Amino acid sequence: MKYVRCISTAIILLFLSFNANAANAANAANAANAANAANAANAANAANAANAANDESQKLSYFKSYSYERVGDYKNAINSLSTLYNKSPKDYILNLRFGYLYYLQGNFANSKFHYLAAKKIYPDAFSPQLGMMRISNIKEYFDSTEEIGYSIIKKDLYNYYANLYLSYALRQNKKYDTAAEIDKKMLDVYPDDTTFLLEYGLLKFQQKDYKKTKEILSLLLVLEPENVSAKEVLSQISQFKG
Repeated sequence: MKYVRCISTAIILLFLSFNANAANAANAANAANAANAANAANAANAANAANAANDESQKLSYFKSYSYERVGDYKNAINSLSTLYNKSPKDYILNLRFGYLYYLQGNFANSKFHYLAAKKIYPDAFSPQLGMMRISNIKEYFDSTEEIGYSIIKKDLYNYYANLYLSYALRQNKKYDTAAEIDKKMLDVYPDDTTFLLEYGLLKFQQKDYKKTKEILSLLLVLEPENVSAKEVLSQISQFKG
């Protein structure tokens, strides 16, 4: 019996030891899990803080850029975004912004570079293509404007700026009938649009249809009494008649 009791005691002690070890292991695992969870939470918080700081820095950079643009300081408007661009040279919005700012600055080579970069990121986006149309018109590459313009209105028949820049290019290329079709199409949906009224009036003026020119530009001056271009053209017509 004494021998049995000794064996029983040993088994009990072994069982208790096993349970203690299991409890220690569980406590250690829980502690490790808690530490890992804490580390993960700290890392997440640090990442969130970094992202928040980056967001604020980005907002500030854009705010400065737009502020400089408003006063015509295009150099600093561009410089304000240089750090962001160096980090993300393939960012669509940054390239589009640079394309526009370089256009305003008169640096058409750089403007074209960034518009093409933006188009590469989003090949079907209209904004970079419209930027290219503006450059083509100011550089008098009117055939290029036509090509881009037709590709846009094939997808978006009434795209405002594509039709406007295309009408201008057609007028400069002396494709008067086609330009007139675009102007009338747009004026059917925007009958009070002073920009298209001016474009149509200038077209008729180039065609020497002075009666129609006067009719169109007189309506424009009702809508926009201080339009200098309309006044100058009407003044020229009055001299012709004199």
